[in-house]
Amino acid sequence: MSRSDFWFGIGFMVLGVITFFLTADMMTMPIGLSPADYPRVIGVGLIILGAIQAIQGWRQGSPALKELYPPKAIWRVLGLVLITYVYIQLLDVLGFSLASPLFLLAVMYYFGVRKPVTMIAIAVLLTLAIYLIFRVAFHVPLPRFNLF
Repeated sequence: MSRSDFWFGIGFMVLGVITFFLTADMMTMPIGLSPADYPRVIGVGLIILGAIQAIQGWRQGSPALKELYPPKAIWRVLGLVLITYVYIQLLDVLGFSLASPLFLLAVMYYFGVRKPVTMIAIAVLLTLAIYLIFRVAFHVPLPRFNLF
C-alpha cells in the first residue's frame, strides 16, 4: 500500500457519496426494489471499501516504485490489451459463446497457466455462468454466432 492508496480511497468514498445523492430523484416503488436501490448499494459499498483502502494506505506508507511496477510489467499489460482487442473483434464473428472461452484460454495461457483440464473447465464454466446470468436471468442480448 502507499499514500496514493489513501487518495484513491478518498476518491472512491467521494464517488460513493455522489452516486448515493444522484439517486435521490429516482423513482421509488411502494413494494420491492426501486431503480435507485442498486446504485445506492454500490455507492455504500464504494464508501465502505474506500474508507478501508484510505486507512490502510495511510498506515502503510509508500513502497519503492520497483515494488509497485516490475520492470517488464508494461509489456504484460500491452499483451493483455492486444488479446482483448482480438476478442472484441471476434465477438462479431464467433459470438459470445465461442469467443469468450477462447479469450479466457488465451489469457490464462498468456499469464502462465499450463494445466489444460483446469483451463478448459474454467473457460467453459465461466462462460456458461456469465451467459446464464446475463442472457437468462437479466435478458441481456449477447453477440451471437453468424455464419453470414
